[in-house]
Amino acid sequence: MINSDTDLRYNKLFFLHIPKTAGTSVNEMLANGFRSSNVRFHIENDRNEHYRNIDSGKYDMLSGHVRVDEMLHFFPGDKYLRVTLLRDPFEQLLSHINWVKYISENPQSSFFNGHPEFIKQFSLLLRGLDFDDESAVEKFFGNLPDIGISLFNNCQTRYLFRGNPAPMLLETDALKAIESLNLFHVVGVVEQLDQFVREVFDKMEWKLKPKILQKNVQKHNYSIHDKNDRLKELLFPLYCADMVVYEYAKANIH
Repeated sequence: MINSDTDLRYNKLFFLHIPKTAGTSVNEMLANGFRSSNVRFHIENDRNEHYRNIDSGKYDMLSGHVRVDEMLHFFPGDKYLRVTLLRDPFEQLLSHINWVKYISENPQSSFFNGHPEFIKQFSLLLRGLDFDDESAVEKFFGNLPDIGISLFNNCQTRYLFRGNPAPMLLETDALKAIESLNLFHVVGVVEQLDQFVREVFDKMEWKLKPKILQKNVQKHNYSIHDKNDRLKELLFPLYCADMVVYEYAKANIH
């Protein structure tokens, strides 16, 4: 727990879902506390409409890949229990890379063609990268195009950063993300998922016993492994700020 507001009673829930942090499992677990008709996931799909199509009064639970400033601006109010979840930054980065690479597994599929052109092209670039070639990996990730930076450079910090972040976030930018953690009533880490879910249930005063699930486990690893110490070193600039935020969150979970 980061924020210690224990005197308020909440009847709505907002889950800021940072990509590749077990969000599919968390969505399902937390949604068990509400009627399915009162829950809406992936609200980021309405971002281009400035969330005009989402009547927050209609829903008891909202969840999505929403940056913290969007959460505060479009979904204000003290009725929301605000929660978010962090993950080991290197594992989160590899999972995100694997996912973007998977998009182009079948370039003829409707899944692939349903993505924006810049995502499709970047996915194809990733597919052509040999992750066993250290020099190629260093060159590729050292010269990422803008879309690669926005996807992979300190993703967790980027979602928690208030204001307009620089294109390339640095380790010093972690402090702003850490400040944002105080906007949440429950902050958890994937490695202690059961503790996170139990705390949310307690704060919502739900009598149901939480069922700890693990959905949407990524099976497409493409030989990109978290045990590769050299890869961890090469990619460190992409998760250096995330590591600071993650370690802070872990140290302050009670």
